[in-house]
Amino acid sequence: MKLKDKVALITGGAQGLGKSIALAMAREGADTVICDINEAALPDAAKEIEAVGRTCLGVRCDCFFERKALAICTSRLSNGSARLASL
Repeated sequence: MKLKDKVALITGGAQGLGKSIALAMAREGADTVICDINEAALPDAAKEIEAVGRTCLGVRCDCFFERKALAICTSRLSNGSARLASL
């Protein structure tokens, strides 16, 4: 558990390589925030990540616009689960 008590923010985390990275980080103990433009894929990806025993927050955002993506993630974290919001 190299990442125990850490939170990982993964862009493109609802599919493909991003989801694989999010799953690997969760298996190492990290809670995750997955950001993706594909909103429809977020719930299934979050459930898959949570199935390994970690918390996952899915956030729809277009990470092309860096400041907007950061603002969305920060806002969702402050309104998200207690574990993630406490960071």
